Amino acid sequence: MFLRPLSALLFSLLLAAPQVASAHGLQLSGIVNASAVTGSVFFADGSPAVAISVEITLVDPSNLNSFRTKTLTDSDGRFAFPTPRREGNYQLTVDDGLGHRSTAYIEVPTPPLEGTADAVHFTEHSHAHGQWQKWLSGLGYLFGIFGAASWWLARRQRHRPGG
Repeated sequence: MFLRPLSALLFSLLLAAPQVASAHGLQLSGIVNASAVTGSVFFADGSPAVAISVEITLVDPSNLNSFRTKTLTDSDGRFAFPTPRREGNYQLTVDDGLGHRSTAYIEVPTPPLEGTADAVHFTEHSHAHGQWQKWLSGLGYLFGIFGAASWWLARRQRHRPGG
C-alpha cells in the first residue's frame, strides 16, 4: 500500500527533472574600463550565480609572463577585477564547478583605456552542453524511463496471483 504513493511521488519528481536541468545556462556580461573589469553572472532562469569562480587570463601563445587571477561572484552574481595593465587579449571564464562554463574574450589596448567613455562592454551566453550532448542526454533519459517502466511492470506481473 505504501509503495504506490511513493512510486507516484518518485515518478513525478522524475518528470520534473528536465525542467530543473534547463535552467543551467550561464549568462556573463560586463564592462572593461580604465580602472576595473566588472560584470555579473546569471543562470538562464535569471537567478544570480552566487559564489562561482571567475578567472581572467592573458591569452599569450608564448606563455611567457602570463597573467592570471581569480575571484568569486558575490550574493548578487557580481564580480570585479582591477583592469590588467598589460596590453593584450584576455579570456574571462566563469565556472560553477558543475560543468557549466561561459567564456568571454576582452582586449586591453595600448594606450590603456582612459575613462568611462572608452569602456568596452561584453556579453556571453552559454549553455551547459552542446547540441550532440543534449541529444545523448535525451536518449539516456528515455532509456532510463523505459528501464524503470519495464522493471515496474515485471515486478507487478510477478506479484499477481497466477503470474
